[in-house]
Amino acid sequence: MPDRSPDTYPAPYEDFQNHGRPLLPAIGGSPPIDARQPTRRYPAFDPDQARRAREFENMLGKSIPLSGSAIAVGAVATVIQAGGPDVGFTWAVRRLFVGPPDLAAYFAGAALTGVSTVAYRRPAAGDRSSYAALSSTQAWPAQATWGENVATIEGGDSLWVEVYGAPAGTVIVVGGEALQTASEVVRLRSSG
Repeated sequence: MPDRSPDTYPAPYEDFQNHGRPLLPAIGGSPPIDARQPTRRYPAFDPDQARRAREFENMLGKSIPLSGSAIAVGAVATVIQAGGPDVGFTWAVRRLFVGPPDLAAYFAGAALTGVSTVAYRRPAAGDRSSYAALSSTQAWPAQATWGENVATIEGGDSLWVEVYGAPAGTVIVVGGEALQTASEVVRLRSSG
């Protein structure tokens, strides 16, 4: 008599549909798949579980691309805003690039000299004395990298880049990456 365990044989009322034969296990010895039964039942939506998942994601942080562009107008500084975190979050800027949109064209053409680049954190409100410089260089294109929580931008503040000395009509692109985490997580990491 064939093995009538639930893994290898359907329930007795299904004998007629299966012509009384046991189901053969799939290749590899796994139990058979019965297409008439759902293979997975999803639990009901749990708001607490969703909240915990969001908190866990905020603890780990997520990568935020930085971007912005402008066209230099001549003797005045070209100012580009690259965004900022929402209130309750902090950005740890990891990489920043300021330069032409096409590096191949840059290397093929003449290099720009006398160009200065300043990247700084600008609070939502306050005068220029409350700005915090993150990087300053005379290189073109300008590149900067930082370690964990070295160049931080608090929620509500924003990242700005100013370029001085670029000829009129020069297209300037800002790119980079920041790690966004919840502000309380950053405070816990830096205090412990």
